[in-house]
Amino acid sequence: MRKLLLVLVSIVVIALTWGIMLVTDADRHVIQTSFVEEVLEETDLGDAVSAMLVEEMTGQLPPDIPPIFQEQISVAVSDVFDAQWAEQTILGLSSELLPVIRGEEDEYSAAIDITDEKEQLENTLTAQLNELSDEELQEYGTTRMELEMMMGMVLPQVTEGLPDQLDILEMLEGMGMELNVGELQEEYQVQRGRSQTIMFITIPAAIILYIVLAGIAGALRWSGWSLIIAGGLYLIVFVIARGVLPGVAEQIELPPEIDLAAVTSVIRMAIGKFMFSPMVTVAVGVILVVLSIFIPKWRKPAQEKTGSAQQ
Repeated sequence: MRKLLLVLVSIVVIALTWGIMLVTDADRHVIQTSFVEEVLEETDLGDAVSAMLVEEMTGQLPPDIPPIFQEQISVAVSDVFDAQWAEQTILGLSSELLPVIRGEEDEYSAAIDITDEKEQLENTLTAQLNELSDEELQEYGTTRMELEMMMGMVLPQVTEGLPDQLDILEMLEGMGMELNVGELQEEYQVQRGRSQTIMFITIPAAIILYIVLAGIAGALRWSGWSLIIAGGLYLIVFVIARGVLPGVAEQIELPPEIDLAAVTSVIRMAIGKFMFSPMVTVAVGVILVVLSIFIPKWRKPAQEKTGSAQQ
């Protein structure tokens, strides 16, 4: 009966340890701006987001723009809203949203002011059009004088066709990828609260049960093996997930603006961040098991000395 109770307590400890490891790794390694910076350095996410934004913004331009402007506009928009701009935008957005998800802030803004970029876009487009040779203008069936006249009418339409602010969350929602920050914050705070309850109430209660059922050395041994099993299984699951989930992502129909390679790279990097806590957990478990072996040996000489002194 005692062993059955010990096994049941160990199963509970293993399950609870998983919850603690998940929340700990997410809190310290994933829901952080430093993780976003690492993703941007190691992947082509900036290029992918830039291409997505360029396609979205060019789609907002007036449809009746002369052909000579259409190609040049795409090039100019790509130059202004390039990968570097996209990376800075992602970092700015993460610094707004992640503290809200962690519960450190209550308000956020996903709107990005692009008034300076619109002015830069007009200047870039003007320079590109002025660099066109007479031969290239002939291919479009126009002359330089006609081009200058059209520039005076079309360029204001281009800048006016773009908003002064881009709301990234609205853009994602328009592409079928809704990101509800409020729901994420609520769910994360619920999981964090559970983790803290487990850490400060349930785990100490389990340790007391171990001591009552198996003594100090037994408690160390059972706790140690529970942690080793929890951390080992956790590592195995995430190693398998790291190989399987990118393949699953390939089967999902993503919007054409989303780069699949960038998505799979982010998935692999995120999963890799969940492998720190289980390694620490296994190491702690090994230490506890080793202590459970040596404690009886340390106590025995002490008991013998006490007995000799009494004699």
